Amino acid sequence: MSVAAGNWSSSPGISCALTQLTRSGRLDGLHGVALGQFLGFDRSAADLAMGGWGIVHLLRDRLARLGVPVLGGLPVGHGAHPPTVPLGTEATIDTTTGTLTVQSAVV
Repeated sequence: MSVAAGNWSSSPGISCALTQLTRSGRLDGLHGVALGQFLGFDRSAADLAMGGWGIVHLLRDRLARLGVPVLGGLPVGHGAHPPTVPLGTEATIDTTTGTLTVQSAVV
């Protein structure tokens, strides 16, 4: 699933988007969540609208409610040299070791 719409530039925007996705049923059947880097969110904990919560607190709260494994802090996203992670392939999330093993995208 890909979500292109919404205000992803702030923690409140992400909170609203996750709430909307959860209520709409779009996250039903989800087996796990792998999160990358969130650059530009370092000041979100100081945002009074968030009650002192930063992006990590927000994601833990919203995603824990799904009852699936959540792995965060992966070196993917919008950093300087992010690795390529294929979408639509099978992957294994191991929250104990903090690893994401992505199966080959080519069969």
